[in-house]
Amino acid sequence: MNGINMPGNYNIASCLSRAVGSVCAVAGGLCAGMQETMGSVGAAIAAIVLYLPIPAFQQFHNDISKREFITSGIACGISVAFGTPIAATVFAFEISRPNSQWKMMTLFYTLGSAVLASSFFAFSTWCVAWIRNGSFYSG
Repeated sequence: MNGINMPGNYNIASCLSRAVGSVCAVAGGLCAGMQETMGSVGAAIAAIVLYLPIPAFQQFHNDISKREFITSGIACGISVAFGTPIAATVFAFEISRPNSQWKMMTLFYTLGSAVLASSFFAFSTWCVAWIRNGSFYSG
């Protein structure tokens, strides 16, 4: 994230193992906080989505786009974990800012994806509560 190119760091096998390992660490009660765990899962999902065999994604197979996708994934993961898309965007900006390719539009794309992820998570939580209880409120 900080400008160092590490080939193979975000391939599908390592991303899936990070996601599964992070979920198991939190579920097992190990000393792994939600911030790092959800950020890692978000980055893994973003890297996997980027390299899906979809012809429209071929234009994003470069280093700059990969960093932008992973930054947005980190912000989405933090936003879903804590429900704070603005703070998640600032956090993602903070950890990836030494990258010299940061553009102002990247900040807006990251904020938009974090807001969408947080909104989708809230909507899906309400839908699950409605299915379980017959209403949106548990009281």
